[in-house]
Amino acid sequence: VVLSGHDHHRVDEIVEGTRLIKPGLDGVYATVLEISWDKASSSSEPKIRSEFVKTSNWKPDPDLKLENKRAYDALLPLRNTELARVPPTFTPLSSVNSRGKVCTMGKFICSLLRSSLNVSRRQRRQLVDAVLLMGGNVRGGTEYPPGSFFSLEALEAEIKPDE
Repeated sequence: VVLSGHDHHRVDEIVEGTRLIKPGLDGVYATVLEISWDKASSSSEPKIRSEFVKTSNWKPDPDLKLENKRAYDALLPLRNTELARVPPTFTPLSSVNSRGKVCTMGKFICSLLRSSLNVSRRQRRQLVDAVLLMGGNVRGGTEYPPGSFFSLEALEAEIKPDE
């Protein structure tokens, strides 16, 4: 059995004799996997049962949830602080359908990264010409209103950690 993740679709199939199971994107589903043998000393093939289940059907572990909150609380004072103004080049600012097309939010984040890398490299001859970011990493799915500014809150909404 090979358990995998980060695919955009669910997979449960046998490939060259090996069961391949992928619960899909963004942690919406998880795999419940049971592997059993008829007897502990059996040399027979195991029975493999797999089921995709919605993760929202389970409550978060309270201790892990509290630890996660504590770690992120250090950033609370910065949440609505303006990190950068959005230049007209990137308006209207949008991350809608970022997996299907180039979006202005993705271009804006890549431009900020490129500029930041070049600031620390000015003494060197080679500058960074481009920054590539997988479309799946920009996933806020948001149309930003005119006059929006780029904040830590917006960055967190766009570059969501795998939960």
